[in-house]
Amino acid sequence: MKYTLTVEGNKATEALTINGKTYERTWTNNGHVIASADADDFSERLEADGFDNGEILDVVWDVLDSNFAVSDIIELCVMDEVDA
Repeated sequence: MKYTLTVEGNKATEALTINGKTYERTWTNNGHVIASADADDFSERLEADGFDNGEILDVVWDVLDSNFAVSDIIELCVMDEVDA
């Protein structure tokens, strides 16, 4: 599993790679509010693609889709390494 966050100007792009597939989400800042370019959560996309590890899906939702914190990202990536 790999997670990256790239910020360029008023855009931030998150990328989550798991099982060889990369999922991206782009955020923009229009000067007043930060908004997501697409509404799909990472956990929803993973589940739709057949990823069925409920423990990781729950943490992806909690960490990336609702309560972002860098320390949690590190914990999530370690979870996937244990399963490998």
